[in-house]
Amino acid sequence: MGACPFECCTYRQWTANAPIIVLTARRRNAPVAFRLKAGETVQGLTGVVVTTRAGAAKVFRATTVGARRAKASPGDQLLLLHYQGEGYWKFWFRGRIDSDQLPDTNEHAPDSVLDVRIVNHPRTVLVGQSPEWARARRLDAADGPLRPHGRL
Repeated sequence: MGACPFECCTYRQWTANAPIIVLTARRRNAPVAFRLKAGETVQGLTGVVVTTRAGAAKVFRATTVGARRAKASPGDQLLLLHYQGEGYWKFWFRGRIDSDQLPDTNEHAPDSVLDVRIVNHPRTVLVGQSPEWARARRLDAADGPLRPHGRL
């Protein structure tokens, strides 16, 4: 939760272009929080990026990675979850989610001078495509998760 699927994305005011149900929780069978009619506006608060296939970054030299400064050894792999912008990636390493700037596959430096390099990118579902979830707030302050499916 709280993810943006691309650099510089923003959550802003959205207008429903078709009726949409807003739920109390992010699951299909959750109770209805409220319903939007076509033309009603809500404030987009946050979103969820769904990773359908993790990417990978390979460790070439002993280093530390992420905000936790976890020790990584040559041959270790970070499982990439999604891009956060400005060269930062959300990843899974040693049982925890973390983030850090990682050199991409198209960096010109040889592997021998890098600590870590991305070897393949994750597949993610972008804003507005199923099964994407977002969270929005109505002007009366009610809020909840919704599945936009092109209706905002």
